[in-house]
Amino acid sequence: MTTGIVLRNLEHLVAATIAAVLPPPPPLDLNQWAIDNIVFGGESPYPGPYNPDNAPWNATIFSALEPTDPCRDVVLKGSAQFGKSVIGQVFCLGTVSTQEGLFLYTHPQDDNAKRWSRTKLRPMLRKSSALTQIFGPVSDQSLLYIERRDGAAQIQVSGARSESSLSMITARRQVQDDLAKWETNEAGDPEEQADSRSASVRNRKTLKASTPLIEPGCRITRAYKAGTREEWAMPCPHCGFRHPLRWENLLENLDEAHPEAAAFSCPDCGGLIEQHHLRGMRSKGRFVAGNPGAPSRSFYLWRALFGVDTFADIARKWLQVKGDPAAEQVFYNDWLGLAYEAAGQAPPAEALRDRAVEGHPRGLIPAGFPLLTIGVDVQGGDAEPRLECQVVAWGPDLRRAIVDYIVIEGHIQDDKPRKALDALLTRIWRNAAGGRVQADAMAVDANAYTEDVMDWVKRHPASKVIGIRGSNQETAPPLAEVKYERDRRGRRKRFGKRFKSVGVIGMKAAFYRLLEKTDPLSRGYVALPSGMEDVFFEGLTAERRVRQAKRGPNGQERWKWEVRPNTRNEPLDTMMYAEAAAVFKGWRQNQRHEEFWDTLCAEREAPVGPPGAQLDLEDLAVPAANAVRGQGSEQDGTPPSKVARHRDLA
Repeated sequence: MTTGIVLRNLEHLVAATIAAVLPPPPPLDLNQWAIDNIVFGGESPYPGPYNPDNAPWNATIFSALEPTDPCRDVVLKGSAQFGKSVIGQVFCLGTVSTQEGLFLYTHPQDDNAKRWSRTKLRPMLRKSSALTQIFGPVSDQSLLYIERRDGAAQIQVSGARSESSLSMITARRQVQDDLAKWETNEAGDPEEQADSRSASVRNRKTLKASTPLIEPGCRITRAYKAGTREEWAMPCPHCGFRHPLRWENLLENLDEAHPEAAAFSCPDCGGLIEQHHLRGMRSKGRFVAGNPGAPSRSFYLWRALFGVDTFADIARKWLQVKGDPAAEQVFYNDWLGLAYEAAGQAPPAEALRDRAVEGHPRGLIPAGFPLLTIGVDVQGGDAEPRLECQVVAWGPDLRRAIVDYIVIEGHIQDDKPRKALDALLTRIWRNAAGGRVQADAMAVDANAYTEDVMDWVKRHPASKVIGIRGSNQETAPPLAEVKYERDRRGRRKRFGKRFKSVGVIGMKAAFYRLLEKTDPLSRGYVALPSGMEDVFFEGLTAERRVRQAKRGPNGQERWKWEVRPNTRNEPLDTMMYAEAAAVFKGWRQNQRHEEFWDTLCAEREAPVGPPGAQLDLEDLAVPAANAVRGQGSEQDGTPPSKVARHRDLA
């Protein structure tokens, strides 16, 4: 007779025995947890204990983040300062306080992670006695790694640019904060890396939260569209029809002469929905899905709902930025919580060439553009080293006028091209009123041959010449200081305040929108000179924003700026550099200061008597070698009868 042998897994047996004896953990109620534990300081618009009435939509979002909701990803898209940090912190601390395991909280960069931990997380731990009992004194905890006293749960705070902190860990829960700002790190796509940290966990939960940026290619917008697309719909105070407040509705009803009267209208009865109606409507709202049944839940919130900024505030802000693509993007992102549709390509070069036929003469500064800057691109890696220079004049209302385009042959480290660049910096230009103007600033590309460029830069006044390099981040500001660069031996070399980073990606998209304007009086108009060769306009429109052929492992689209085949993009690059020099001299900052522009125009556009000998490039830049091509006006300031041939950029 055979005796049966029963084999049991010892670990499973122990776990089953403990589970049979101990009661299960209580269900997680994040909304109630926030009420019991969260206290805001004086910096909050709602100081004191957490009050769910101030953000009635949070309860639904908290419910989606709880284990009882079957979704695995929760997406939160919205305006800046819309409370996503509070939602993320409640999800993080509420989960870690009641459940075991590692919680991963990832920010765009390490600096963001440290600042969030220092200014958001630690103060919240410090203010709550219940959290202090669970985690212990804040002073005993690391800035980026916080552990419960019993060691059963931990919080890992990380930056998305640090691939090492996104590897070798398993996180049951995580927050991907400011997702739209995440940039590729050395190991690849950080969103994919973060997602993989929870992929093997059965009951995982991830919160993806961010203000959008540029579309196409915005991470949070892509995630939102793939989800349920839920908006906070409220009943009309006149007829009860439930609908979300949308920007297009406010814009359709906006009387630009009276922004103080800004209001929405009911899409059903047409009744006006004014500011005083909001509070009563908001408490009766609920989320309505535009894509029900999607595997992830996605939510959208924007400033009109919060009540901190009034409908009139939103309308006035729009009228302030309207017509300025860079400012419009900030408005769309931070105020509306929407991605900004970037100009993917420029107008046809032929259209710009035809428009320029009626433009101001090449080499002459037209009236109304008193500020003058030069952008210089350094080319040295091919058979024809050269310095390509664009001269641009700037005026109020974000308008600009291209004055000239000049090519200096030779390498930046050689004496002759350096002298030619010296001459260009000190050259006298004539304007339409007969005034004589010298360049206010010059920005020189120092991304390559950094030490050679900065050596030349430092020979000139810091108020007039800067070295620059383009940033590959879409979120980069137009101009920011580069703290250090590495020399030929790999050592850190500091250049002080003379070396700047330029946000060329966003600037190109904005410039291409401005190039489409044909009304000379419109905000941001680009005035084009007559006498420029076709190759200049081809170079000015050389790039386009394209979808990359290779998608990410999760199927997401990738986008980048690409130079069209058989074209050179130096005219576009030098325009960006000239704009950086203009920003350096206060062009954008003084847009609405009429006194600044009135004074500058009065000084520079007043007619003058017969000028002395003009300092031309030919006088100083070794004419025998024909070092400079594509010069502008003659000595008397009138357009040349025959414009010098532009260098063949192709």
